[in-house]
Amino acid sequence: MAGQNSFIGFLAGILGAAGCTQVGPDFAAPAVEVANEWELYESAALKTTAAATVEWWQVFDDPILNELVIIAPAAARPVAHSPTA
Repeated sequence: MAGQNSFIGFLAGILGAAGCTQVGPDFAAPAVEVANEWELYESAALKTTAAATVEWWQVFDDPILNELVIIAPAAARPVAHSPTA
């Protein structure tokens, strides 16, 4: 058993070292487009629409889960009322 563990350790070491090899002499880093300055959230490129309300829990057809989803928002305490550590 000890011989098998040694072989597995040796194999893991060889495979780990193989991941550290060079890519090759003809490797060229890909060109990446980068903005000249930070885009603010008002940018049209960053506009998003509200996500549609998806009632995913309905898939389970579970009346208890449906009830929990209804009462959970009323039972949830605001973070300000949560106990501190």
